[in-house]
Amino acid sequence: MIGCTGPQTPHVFQREDADRESIEAPELASPLRMNTRYRFDDTDCNIEENECHQEEVNRLSPPPLRGCRSAVENMPYMVTQRHWSTVVNETRKKDTTAVVNCAVHPYGLHAMQQLISGLHKFESEIFGSLQGLYKQLAQGQHPHTLFITCSDSRIDPLLLTQSKPGELFILRNAGNIIPPYGSGAWGEAATIEFAVGGLGVENIIVCGHSLCGAMKGLLEPPPDFPALTAWLRHAEATRRIVADLYRDRNAADQLNVAIQENVLLQIEHLRTHPVVASALVAGKLRIYGWVYKLETGEVFNYNPQAQQFEKVTRDYSPVATVPYAASI
Repeated sequence: MIGCTGPQTPHVFQREDADRESIEAPELASPLRMNTRYRFDDTDCNIEENECHQEEVNRLSPPPLRGCRSAVENMPYMVTQRHWSTVVNETRKKDTTAVVNCAVHPYGLHAMQQLISGLHKFESEIFGSLQGLYKQLAQGQHPHTLFITCSDSRIDPLLLTQSKPGELFILRNAGNIIPPYGSGAWGEAATIEFAVGGLGVENIIVCGHSLCGAMKGLLEPPPDFPALTAWLRHAEATRRIVADLYRDRNAADQLNVAIQENVLLQIEHLRTHPVVASALVAGKLRIYGWVYKLETGEVFNYNPQAQQFEKVTRDYSPVATVPYAASI
């Protein structure tokens, strides 16, 4: 629960009536939620109301919206500097008032409403039109490509490549990084192993992108993100290349160089994974290095013969950064 912390006690919502009676919420199935007392702005989430029945409290689910919604749902809100306050629709329930201070950002609630609306649209409109495809996918997946890219919200691999569900097996993290095999990053290693060894993908694409925040963090380490700083050590060679060979360039040029060099470095890391090395020697796998330019929608593919990234045009013949039967 964002912004909600407190001692390990059961859910208790205080009623502001004459007896100051405490109403305990029903036991929850999730052990992660059973021992949390919701607090907002370092104050108990208290509901002030004239009418509050046990059944109303029981239906306020699921957490963490219990304390924020009080006994009246779908209330309009107004934004203040540190919190938002719900305002009761007076026509909904006579003589009922409620004010709840909550550290949840109102725009987050609006975004969730958009997501829920999207879910309903997908179920009622889109899924039906693709029912044959999803029926086939229910029998199993057979993607042809492992697509490794950054977690950046501005990148959508399916939209970028105009692929259908089931065609791409996608691995995303900050900086499209592939730690060398045996480095302890088993999440990436497991995904790669399953994609190549289990699903038999024929291609791997490592796709970086312009304006990459991870690469900017690599060149200018942020002080308050220790986990990110530790993760970016898997791109230390990229930072060193930029520092040693491009120190005379401006910050924008250095960032662009880092983005491109990092794609090539991660491909080298990728080849240390046994399942990848075996598939390359057996002639079952090709690896491509891409850079996606957010500002224009262009994609650039690395050509090892030309030793540069080339713009992918309509008539472009794809050149693998690491072709079949590559020497390991």
